[in-house]
Amino acid sequence: MSAGAWAQLEKSRYDTFNSFTNDPALILLLIGVIMFIMSAFGCVGSLRENICLLKTFCLMTAAVFVGELTAGSFTISLSNRLEEELVEDLYNAIQLYGAEKKFTDDIDYVQKRFECCGAKSYDDWQLNKLYNW
Repeated sequence: MSAGAWAQLEKSRYDTFNSFTNDPALILLLIGVIMFIMSAFGCVGSLRENICLLKTFCLMTAAVFVGELTAGSFTISLSNRLEEELVEDLYNAIQLYGAEKKFTDDIDYVQKRFECCGAKSYDDWQLNKLYNW
């Protein structure tokens, strides 16, 4: 839950990259709440030796397992598309670098944080009219 809450608070820093920052923070928060409820079913069920709560806990654990398998296969199948969208968003942000303060701040932060230059290489900066002479 805390990772989802932290990501939700920090996402304003990454508004340039909307497609990657809105949903994951909320999903992390939701997963944290679900896991908390699941663990409560398991703890209370084992403490009181309540078969109904333990069966509910087992069913929820099985559902989480199936969900993880589904999410993993979905992520693997879309990993190339995700990378392409990220590179495209970086290209767009580089083009607007210097023109809009928000894009400038976002690109500065990303490049300082990850110690990189451009989306794929320093040649990407030729897309920006300030650096393309």
